Amino acid sequence: MPELISVSESFEVSPMMPLFTAGGHFYVLALSRNRVRLFRGTSKSFDEITNPAIPQSVDDALKYDVRESQLQVHSGAGGSAGGKEGSVFTGQGIGVDDEEDRTHEFLLMVDKGVRHALPYDHAPLVLAAVSELAAAYRHLNKYPVLLDQSVVGNPDRLKPHELHAATWDIARSYFERDQKQAMTRYQELAGSVRTSTNLQTILEAAHAGRIESVFLPAGTRKWGKFKSEENLLEQHPQQQPSDEDLLNLIAKQTILHRGTTYVIAPQDIPEHAELAAVFRY
Repeated sequence: MPELISVSESFEVSPMMPLFTAGGHFYVLALSRNRVRLFRGTSKSFDEITNPAIPQSVDDALKYDVRESQLQVHSGAGGSAGGKEGSVFTGQGIGVDDEEDRTHEFLLMVDKGVRHALPYDHAPLVLAAVSELAAAYRHLNKYPVLLDQSVVGNPDRLKPHELHAATWDIARSYFERDQKQAMTRYQELAGSVRTSTNLQTILEAAHAGRIESVFLPAGTRKWGKFKSEENLLEQHPQQQPSDEDLLNLIAKQTILHRGTTYVIAPQDIPEHAELAAVFRY
């Protein structure tokens, strides 16, 4: 993150923008029966997330399961050396149906753990697993943005940097497609009350939770003050005492209200404007 000294009455989200904006971060679930890992990644970073709600393996998930091999005792036909009837001991292992049930229960616990670890996030999740386990997990997954494409194979054999490279390619394609769709939506609504390139209008909409998506220029700041109660805006060419970055304020409010922020090259902003937004209503 770039070093920044900024004094204002609210927290600074701009340095952390890659963690919160579209195209900024994604998650990876590396799943096998022997090992379960969850990662948070960006184009340049890849870190494992530890959460006790996520079982570490099928044995960890089902450590209290009683469906183990059972020992059965049958009376023997022949007598023993003491003249008494003997006993025959036979073992009965876990059947195919039981093993499928164990796998299903394991995957349910993994899905629940992932959603516990990421309760308010809608960043894309990339699955890395062998085909059979991946298909089973997809069937019961409830995380809202599990991507269709997976890294197929045993993820236990991949080092973190190899897993990062393979999954970033999938996530990047999703981000590029998502941003293109957002651009297309802006173009379809351009000129209506559902879009704007006006700073004050976008600030008001951000505080009201009306922003569906907003396009902000990378590396740009706009200093000033905005009083949301009265919708009063002051802009300054240079930072003044108690000023804040108004673009940072828009990003923060958009994120808090579950909108999507795209930080892109200034020349790529729709209508060649300084910023642009699509409103929910």
